[in-house]
Amino acid sequence: MKDKKIRILCIIAAALSVLAIIPIMFGFYKYYFTDGYFTEYGFELYADTKRWWYFLVGILGIISLLWNLVYGAYAIIDGRYRNLTWRIARYGYFYGIIVGIINFSVIISNCTNGLPLMWVFLVFVAAVVAVEIVLIILKDEDTKKQNG
Repeated sequence: MKDKKIRILCIIAAALSVLAIIPIMFGFYKYYFTDGYFTEYGFELYADTKRWWYFLVGILGIISLLWNLVYGAYAIIDGRYRNLTWRIARYGYFYGIIVGIINFSVIISNCTNGLPLMWVFLVFVAAVVAVEIVLIILKDEDTKKQNG
C-alpha cells in the first residue's frame, strides 16, 4: 500500500515540477526605469549570468527538476523500491527541498513589485517541497521488512 503512495507522490512531484516551468515564461517582476515600467520574465532572471546567484539557483532547479522527472518515470515504469534505491531517492529529494527553499527565499527577497505568476511559481515550488518532505518520511515496504 505504501509503495502505491510513494509511486503516486513521485508522479505528483514530477508533474508539479514540470508545471512550475510554465510561470517562468511570463512576467515575474515589474520595475521602474527612467523610460517607464518594464517587466522582467522569470527565465530572464535565471539566465542572467551577471546575477550569478539567480543563475546558480536556476541550474540547481534544473537538476532538481530532472531528478523529479527521473523518479517520476521510475515510479511509472517500475515502481519497485529497494532499500538502496530508496536511500538514493531520499538524498535527491532532500537536495530538492534545499533548492526549493533557496529558490523561494531568493524570489521573495526581490519581490517589491512581484506579478501574479511569480506567486503561482512560488506556490508550485512550495507544493513540490511539501511532496518531497512526505516522500522522505515514507518508507517502502521492503525497507520496513528488512528493519523489522
